[in-house]
Amino acid sequence: MHITVSIIVGVIFILTGILLSKRRIYIIRREYIAIFIMLFSTLPIILNNRFSFVWIVFLPMTLLALTIHKGRFTFVNATTPMTMDAVTAILDDKNITHLIEHEQVVLGGHKRLIISFQQSMNTVEMDLREISDLPIYKELLDELKHTLNGKRSTLFPLAGFFMIGLGMLLITMMVVVSRS
Repeated sequence: MHITVSIIVGVIFILTGILLSKRRIYIIRREYIAIFIMLFSTLPIILNNRFSFVWIVFLPMTLLALTIHKGRFTFVNATTPMTMDAVTAILDDKNITHLIEHEQVVLGGHKRLIISFQQSMNTVEMDLREISDLPIYKELLDELKHTLNGKRSTLFPLAGFFMIGLGMLLITMMVVVSRS
C-alpha cells in the first residue's frame, strides 16, 4: 500500500511539473503550497495508521499555515519586474497613487501600505497582507489573474523540471525500497 500511495504522489508531482513546464505564468495561493508540503511531509506517518497524529499535529499546523500565508501569492514562471509592472498598471487604471521603492509598491494615502515582491529563480512571491482588508485587494487579484494567469512566459520553467525530477526520484526510491 505504501508503494502504491508513493507512486501516486510521484505521478502527481510529475503531472504538476509537466503543467508548470508549459512556460505559462501561474498564480498560486501560498496557503495551497503550504498545505501540499505539510501533507507530503506527514504522508509516512499517516500511512502508518497514526490518525491521532493527524488530529493533534496536522490539523493545527494546517490552520496555522492558512493564517500565516493568507494574502501571499506565488507567480510561477515570472519575474519581479513583470509582476510589478502588472500591479502598477492596474493601480494606474484604478487611479490609486503609489510609489515604487526597491522591490515594493507603496500605496499612497494617509497610511503607507506596502505590496512587496520577492523573487527566487523564476518564481515571485507577492505579499498583499497589508491591503487584504481594502476593497482594492479583490479587484487587484481579479485583474492580475485576468492579466497574467496563463500568459506565455519566455523564462525557462525551472520549477516544472524540479517537480518532474522530484516525482521521478520518489517513484524510483519506492521501487528500489520495495525490491530490497
